[in-house]
This record gives sequence, C-alpha cells and structure tokens, in this order.
Amino acid sequence: MNDGPQLDGGCRCGAIRYQATTEPLDVTNCHCSMCRRSASAPFLTWIKLPVDGFSLNQGELREYRSSDQGVRSFCPDCGCQILFHDLSDTQFVYVTAATLDDPESVTPDSHSYRVDGLRWIHIDDGLPAYDAEEPQ
Repeated sequence: MNDGPQLDGGCRCGAIRYQATTEPLDVTNCHCSMCRRSASAPFLTWIKLPVDGFSLNQGELREYRSSDQGVRSFCPDCGCQILFHDLSDTQFVYVTAATLDDPESVTPDSHSYRVDGLRWIHIDDGLPAYDAEEPQ
C-alpha cells in the first residue's frame, strides 16, 4: 500500500474491518435517491480512494448490484454499507465515511446529485453543490 494517513473503519457489529492508507481523492455528500435509500438517510458521505489504497482486513463483504452502474458492498451480519464500486471506473473504490473509526478525520469537499436532494434538507455549509457528480 501507499504511504499516507491511515484510516481504519468497520461495520456496526465489528465483523468487518478495513484500512485505507492513501489520502482521499474526494469526499462528497451524495444526495442521489439510490444512496439515500441504501443508507436510509437524507444523504450519504463517500470517500473516494484508489483501489490499491484500500484493504479489507477482517470479514467478507456481501455485494448487491444496485444499478447498471454500480455494486454496493455491506456486512452480511449487520447490514452496514461499507463500499460502492463504480463499474465504469474500476480504479477507485468509495467508502462510507460514517464507518470510519474517526469520521471526523475527513471533511466533505462537495455535495453531489443535489438535483435529487430532499426539499426539506437545507444545506448552507458553503461547499460546492453539483447536479450530478463533481466535474473531474
């Protein structure tokens, strides 16, 4: 793995443990309907990492193909969502920020898919907001 900050995390029940050792490439609050439903929350915060900067250290994830675009991975015991794989860009993995042992160690850079955001969520944090993904 690459040298960099170590980010440790896992699921709610402790069956899954992971480690990231690279700087996040992006941290975004995703407001799309698929993320909202998969997290049962108004939005989901994702950490974008290179695949080689992430390792699963304990347990086995279960996968769910949530769309033609992606696969979500979660703990088969407690159901906690850990990863998203974009099938059109396999160089990266997206980790749910809330599963970090210290979620305060990352800070969102933007809001994505705000066009799908819930009307009753009013965000005034000054971060850029995109109707789809952040332009690369």
